[in-house]
Amino acid sequence: MTCVLRPFPRCYTECTEHHHCNSNQACKDYRCIDPCVGTCGDGANCKTTNNQPVCSCPRSHTGDPFKHCRPFGPEDYCNPNPCGLNANCNPGTDRSGDTRAVCTCPKYYVGNPLIECKQGECQTNDDCRSNTACYNYMCRVSVGECEGGRERECVIGRLGK
Repeated sequence: MTCVLRPFPRCYTECTEHHHCNSNQACKDYRCIDPCVGTCGDGANCKTTNNQPVCSCPRSHTGDPFKHCRPFGPEDYCNPNPCGLNANCNPGTDRSGDTRAVCTCPKYYVGNPLIECKQGECQTNDDCRSNTACYNYMCRVSVGECEGGRERECVIGRLGK
């Protein structure tokens, strides 16, 4: 409370509601205060919006902004897994050298790792019919002798095409 000393002392409150304060302040215990003080966790940013504190971690950080923000680590790029169904996620780098999630299909699986990986038809040529060969875990039609190779290793396309 603020007191004004005049012939008769009179005390009055600075505020009774948030809108009595500036938009970057809040009304607490009848005083306009900075609501960010002591609200956010270590390393967090605080911005007052409509008299309310808004805590957030900086762009290059992660964590709970009310407890603690920390720099992104390699483990954070795959948690939660941004990849498709059955795909593996590993931290890697892009062409500019920035760390990012790298999605791949597991061994013996095929597909788009950003959408879904499905188990392939084969792992070896023995898993395919005699006129086909296993290529990228799919049985494909083979044709005659190729230069320097055996018939089952000369693969030109999928079955049924």
